[in-house]
Amino acid sequence: MPDLNALMIFAKVVEATSFTEAARRLAMPISTVSRKVAELENQQGIRLLERSTRQLRLTDIGMEVFAQAQKSVEVSEAIESVVSNQLAEVKETLRLSAPPSISDSLLTPLVMAFQASYPQVHVRILVTERSVDHIVEGIDLEFCVGSLPDSSLMKKGITLSPSAGHQPRISGIH
Repeated sequence: MPDLNALMIFAKVVEATSFTEAARRLAMPISTVSRKVAELENQQGIRLLERSTRQLRLTDIGMEVFAQAQKSVEVSEAIESVVSNQLAEVKETLRLSAPPSISDSLLTPLVMAFQASYPQVHVRILVTERSVDHIVEGIDLEFCVGSLPDSSLMKKGITLSPSAGHQPRISGIH
């Protein structure tokens, strides 16, 4: 089975009509682009391109492979577009956990500000003193007071400062 990444690189070389221009468009070193096309040719046991120092020419089989490689590029770009659109329009459920001591004073204003920016996001808050199992309970973000026990969890410290309305606000992450 051909390397799909190499097929896409090959298609970009043909479209750009040069390894140098394809490398620039792909933001890759020329040597990587050249190596990937050579690996594709070696893997398939065929010659896709006739190369000289000044030009490229597709072989007959190279033309057929290019037509199929273009389809791979189109599928890849379509997938990237779907993912990009999904990420641009946040509309999932955000699951938070926080102790009662900060749920009203800190979390409520933060969630209200967040939902003003992302109205499609449904926010669910679990208010509890106990430590939660993020995987089992589906918690995306946990607010804690104090230190975390040793774990593989990623933690960020925040500094709170009062704002004009005496509601705390995040003033820095460290």
